[in-house]
Amino acid sequence: MFTKQILRFVFLWFKYSYAFGHRILWWTPFVNSEDFPINCGSRTCLISDNRSESDQASVITFYGTDFKPYDVPIPRKNQVWAILHEESPKNNPILCNPALAEFFNYSATYSQFSDIPLTLVHLKSIEQIIDLAYFKSTQEKSIVAKKEGLASIIYVQSACDAPSQRDIYVKELMKFVSIDSYGKCLNNKPLPTSLRNPTGSMEEPQFLDLISKYKFAIAFENAVTDDYITEKLWRPIRLGTVPIYLGAPNIKKWLPHENAAIVVTDFDSPKSLANYLHALNLDDEAYNQHLQHKMDQRVQNEKLLDAFKAKSWRDENGESFIDSFHCYLCEEAHKIDDLRQLDRHYSHHSDLRVFSCPLPTDPLTGIVNPSVWWTEYFVDSFLEGDVAQSFLKKNQNFSHDEFSNEVIRHLSHNPTIDEL
Repeated sequence: MFTKQILRFVFLWFKYSYAFGHRILWWTPFVNSEDFPINCGSRTCLISDNRSESDQASVITFYGTDFKPYDVPIPRKNQVWAILHEESPKNNPILCNPALAEFFNYSATYSQFSDIPLTLVHLKSIEQIIDLAYFKSTQEKSIVAKKEGLASIIYVQSACDAPSQRDIYVKELMKFVSIDSYGKCLNNKPLPTSLRNPTGSMEEPQFLDLISKYKFAIAFENAVTDDYITEKLWRPIRLGTVPIYLGAPNIKKWLPHENAAIVVTDFDSPKSLANYLHALNLDDEAYNQHLQHKMDQRVQNEKLLDAFKAKSWRDENGESFIDSFHCYLCEEAHKIDDLRQLDRHYSHHSDLRVFSCPLPTDPLTGIVNPSVWWTEYFVDSFLEGDVAQSFLKKNQNFSHDEFSNEVIRHLSHNPTIDEL
């Protein structure tokens, strides 16, 4: 049996020996751990977040939400950069500027064009889509609604200020159809006493059962951009409640079947949407068309099935997308090293489409409103991306103050929305 001293020696040998693999360094701390080795098939690497050892790293990795262009390891050495960004564009909209794509060799983001696409990170399994664990028939929903005095639509949201400006639409929709709003946003109904624990999870069985009682659920993302799809869509689909969806413009590419969600942008106004919902509420057969994935126990969308099969991690096996990204970077680092030994050059850069998202628009009009704070924030962040590009191209160290002053100089030109 190995003694602690021997194990410590082996670890230190691994840590400081290039023969055992490449170092992947998180520049923005993310893994919250001491250095640890990973084994990816025949490849081995070391994961670290110790900036003092950045010179020894083959890969520098950034977490998108925490990325700051003035806090990067430059002058850039013979290293590749990678970024992980599964969160909303609102967290760091500087990453909506394609000008930054050239500086990242690898990406794992919500975009389908990433090296490791995380578009389906919130869909744990295909079985969840067809599972009947919480499913209630349309007739049962109607009986429960009458007995408990429920509306046909549920809305649960407590982050009220979002780039998608979702509450503007929900508030207007409420003029034409009854909605039970349990969250802090537009609240008009208290949660059941058993669900008022502030530390409670939205995955608690009682909460899932509550959602499943409703025919429809408001499923509005906090930001609108292609491929950014969260549990707001998948949770009601999983429970057999039809989502009323506002979010990814290309959402129909990802639905289990074409009627699996009611897409807000298919309607001219909240009033026309409300008319459709009223009609469905009176026509069980028409309503059930939106639940074909439950009724038929299958997913019709082959593209969704293929994309899910292509995921490089399996949540049900305890694997995470972070593990997958680590191994992908490890294998790429070894590939680059192998080619260099053969005097062959290998270059890889993130797809421009990974760093792209539109300015926030008014959900009622579809028009960008310059007076909205989120619009100003996105515009400023886009300009920050341009400034970051100019600094990073020089490959010279620069301070936060230098960066800020240059951003202010650019903003002094007062660019219009059209100029962006």
